[in-house]
Amino acid sequence: MMKVNLSGVSLKGNELKYLKNILKTGILSIGKYTEEFEKRVSKYAGRKYGVSVSSGTAGLFLLLMNHNLNENDEVITSPFSFVASSNVIIHAGGTPKFCDIDDHTLCMSAEKLENMIECEYKSINGKLINKKTKKKLRGVLSVDIFGNVLDYKKIERIVKKNGLFLIED
Repeated sequence: MMKVNLSGVSLKGNELKYLKNILKTGILSIGKYTEEFEKRVSKYAGRKYGVSVSSGTAGLFLLLMNHNLNENDEVITSPFSFVASSNVIIHAGGTPKFCDIDDHTLCMSAEKLENMIECEYKSINGKLINKKTKKKLRGVLSVDIFGNVLDYKKIERIVKKNGLFLIED
């Protein structure tokens, strides 16, 4: 079984040298290293641009803000996650809805997601409306847990079929 370290620092290369250079400038969040990082990540991802943020939570918030959520919008996420994945939905203006997880991977189950959408939502004028809350389902914020990965082929098919956005954490 592979051991997963949930915290701690692992410096194995030139990290200390670069950290010292950054600390000497007194500028911790912008500058040449940040620009180089953004260029490399965007190139690696095959994108024209890349934006670095201070944390994964800030990144999730930025992505959700792009979808202009409001109090009548719901986003499905995992109940088994760090609280930030739910809090960012609220902070961005929406309401989190929790989908059951797979017993083995501890990740959101594609089958349970599909069942949840079929049972709890009805399509009205091309929009999925929660039968109880009357709120509109806008998207899915998925969370990979402990190195386990969701079945993204199935998740993407479900999301596309239902006209939802997908944010992968």
